Amino acid sequence: MGAAAAPACAQSGGTRVVEEHPFDDPEGLLMGYYSAVVAFSPLGAAAKAKAWTIDLDVETGFIPPLSEDQRTAGRDKPEATNLAPAYFRPRAAIVFPANIRLELGWLPPLELFGVTPNVGSVALSAPVAHIRAVEIVPRATYTWGTIKAPITCNSDLALSPNQSFQIYYQLVCHDRESDDHFEPSQWSGEIDGSAAIMGGALVPYAGIGVQHYDTKFDIGVINTDGSRDTDHPILHMEAYRGFGVAGVTWLAASPLSFSGELYWAPGSLFTARFLARVALHSK
Repeated sequence: MGAAAAPACAQSGGTRVVEEHPFDDPEGLLMGYYSAVVAFSPLGAAAKAKAWTIDLDVETGFIPPLSEDQRTAGRDKPEATNLAPAYFRPRAAIVFPANIRLELGWLPPLELFGVTPNVGSVALSAPVAHIRAVEIVPRATYTWGTIKAPITCNSDLALSPNQSFQIYYQLVCHDRESDDHFEPSQWSGEIDGSAAIMGGALVPYAGIGVQHYDTKFDIGVINTDGSRDTDHPILHMEAYRGFGVAGVTWLAASPLSFSGELYWAPGSLFTARFLARVALHSK
């Protein structure tokens, strides 16, 4: 407890301290995990479509739980990172001439499992070449927003059989859940390839890319008067990280299609994602 309180005493005066963390330290790894969870992956082969076609999609994905060692982030107390087991993201896309595709995604501010996201994503892609039967599509994305959750101070601490966690919740957390803000700002560039099989009914695809994380985690301990405790720092992590995707799209019956994808961000996340799409073709 004394070790936890010492930085707070040194930061008194109301000025927020911004701590810089590399990706490979415990705090950086946690922020990299959160960043990979909200990454806007392709989730489907970029099939050719008529200009001005509009796709309406629903995406869902698993959020793998972290172990206790991963959640402690080098400290004595685990963070409450295993709040949500999955997420749901509405998506839409419009196809322009030359099969240029603009995609939009939004995690709306609906509280589920104690987590309230408000995260937007945009992507732009277009086919550039064919290598035999494989269509090559570069894709660029940007994701930004805020996710709010009681990660630092969760009421589970007060119910823990570990007495030190109960004391932490009472003294450091002021007997209140925190209002932590995870704020991703991330760019990515990738190259995807796809080829239709089984008469065009199935379209496997795969891709690799690089993502730039510029991520903040605002520790939101709340004082007894309801104000934000400025003695706690804002964590910042900036890094370049690679990722890979592999999946398949099933063109079920016009206008419906379904996609499943494996997403891998080395050192952060390996998960499965799924998408259902309705294509509204222009006349």
